[in-house]
Amino acid sequence: MIKILLLSALILSILALPQAKVFADHCVILGSEITGGGGGEPEPPAIENRTGIYIPLYVNPSTGGSAWNPLVDIIADHPDVPFLITINPSSGVGGAQSSNFVAGIDNLQDYPNVIVIGYVFTSNGLRDIGDIETEIDLYEDWYNVEGIMFDEFNAQDDTYLSYYAEIRDYVNDNTSFNYTRGNWGADIDSSFADNAIVDNFGIREGYTWPSIGYLDGWHDGYNKSYWSYELKDVTSTEWDEHQDFIIESTQHVKYLYFTSDGAGGSNPWDTISVYTDELATLLESTY
Repeated sequence: MIKILLLSALILSILALPQAKVFADHCVILGSEITGGGGGEPEPPAIENRTGIYIPLYVNPSTGGSAWNPLVDIIADHPDVPFLITINPSSGVGGAQSSNFVAGIDNLQDYPNVIVIGYVFTSNGLRDIGDIETEIDLYEDWYNVEGIMFDEFNAQDDTYLSYYAEIRDYVNDNTSFNYTRGNWGADIDSSFADNAIVDNFGIREGYTWPSIGYLDGWHDGYNKSYWSYELKDVTSTEWDEHQDFIIESTQHVKYLYFTSDGAGGSNPWDTISVYTDELATLLESTY
């Protein structure tokens, strides 16, 4: 007890000196011990909290999934970057299982930083829910994906909220899926986030860069895991000029994607983006 009192008195006398701030910055007091305060680099955020890359992989995988190998190589080179990948065999699950897709998906799923989900269109809330459920089941049976990307996801107001809630409940109650994404491509009604209709909402798809004001706005009242955006026909000049913007936007969205494809109305999702490796490196700098 006497030793502790003497030590406390010594510490108080040191803190009264001009050098006290330096001492306080570099030491912590634990019981009767004085230990270093940890001057190393802070730990990076866990991978589930990092912003990653969304990839609409509407590319035929070819024999054994070989056409996807360039993407697999990028994933292998960036194990700290999360990748959310949508596969699309034939504007949906297609009429029969494809062994090439099975092989390609298996290759992607070898990496723990990858989530693979399947494409299902919803016709802006007008498609028969039974047909959607059939596709969901086939994706699970044929391709062992981990979730679904619902396209033409009409979330502009709450008109179709109950429609998509029914689909959400089907996924939760009847599949092993653990991830869903809804792509409206524009801002959504907040009721969809309030009711957790999907895990992630695509709130910008197009040629025009969003502003930070758009990305933070009301969206910042929710976890950033809800939000993503994707841009097409991005020129190399635009890419170079928006590096700081991309870094800042990681504070507000979970996934993002940029491709140079899509000029003149061409399909922007049928190639692996030339920016993917650079984007992964850029995101790593934010961890």
